[in-house]
Amino acid sequence: MPLLVAAAVLSFIPATEALSLSQWLSENPYENGGTVEEQIQCYALPYGAIGSASHLLTYFTAFMLSQGRNPILVWKKLDHRRFNLAVAIIGFLITLILTTLTMARCRRTWPFILIAVWKLVLSVTLTGMTVQATLEIFEMPKDGKTPEVEYDPFFAGGSYRADSTVGGYHPLKGSTSTFTLQRMNENGEYVERERKINLPQGQERYHRVWYWFPLYFVGSVIGFVGIMNVVGKNINDNHRLKLITGVFGGVTLLVVMAVLVLCCLLMDGSGCCGALSISFLAGAGVAVFVLSVLFAFYTDWVLAALAGDLVGTPSSDNAVFYWTYFAAKRLPMLSI
Repeated sequence: MPLLVAAAVLSFIPATEALSLSQWLSENPYENGGTVEEQIQCYALPYGAIGSASHLLTYFTAFMLSQGRNPILVWKKLDHRRFNLAVAIIGFLITLILTTLTMARCRRTWPFILIAVWKLVLSVTLTGMTVQATLEIFEMPKDGKTPEVEYDPFFAGGSYRADSTVGGYHPLKGSTSTFTLQRMNENGEYVERERKINLPQGQERYHRVWYWFPLYFVGSVIGFVGIMNVVGKNINDNHRLKLITGVFGGVTLLVVMAVLVLCCLLMDGSGCCGALSISFLAGAGVAVFVLSVLFAFYTDWVLAALAGDLVGTPSSDNAVFYWTYFAAKRLPMLSI
């Protein structure tokens, strides 16, 4: 089934002229180092407005997975482990192959290799989050079976009955449930005793997908090194690049300052001055998150400015790889 879904998605990729992979990899899109406009032709992954749309969908997918919900049919809860694992793995394998090919073609321009590595880490992160959300899916016991409970000598052997009016069993409410059992003792009398069973945590268990964020941050650092190398060499000669850098820098600064002010206002005790160090720590934490998210969009628009195409339309020789990558990144959205 996942293979059929992947084939259906990829069927929408526009047709292009026949292309030899070996020729594509060995082809040098620039001579003697070339200009940045020529160098970027080796980069076969989404950027510009299309790249930003891809990142928006990626972040939305991650958020919905953290809620245990279908990223498309948001009112439905995740419920199919095998299918979700399959689409996650298929999507990752496709992006792995295409990103590796892009790195091979950009082998003469290390900044673009680092950017591609960052995109690969993002794919690994999304795959990990999808797998994590899948593992958190709780499958209801079948054939009337009850959840496993720890061994308790009180209930070993003999006959016992459950008080149906106490406790209950629901896989999404709380982490522990208590019910009362009555066990017959040696005198033929029933003795009550409460017994606790461990149930899966509620929807908050899906929040564990955010454990993968540190990996995403590491990838962002790698990509930052690559993109800033390109920006540093071209910002003085590219008006669009100056404007994009100024806008994103300003937004980041405003967010960090807003966090610092809010921390000062909300802290108890000796006031803003006494809480200043804590405010800076909180601001730094938020700044890391905001920078990591904004960096993806910044990279998209930097590459668009360098290529002279804000939409991010791929060249004819990159189109197959470009759109296949875009489609593969959407496969985790099919999690059900």
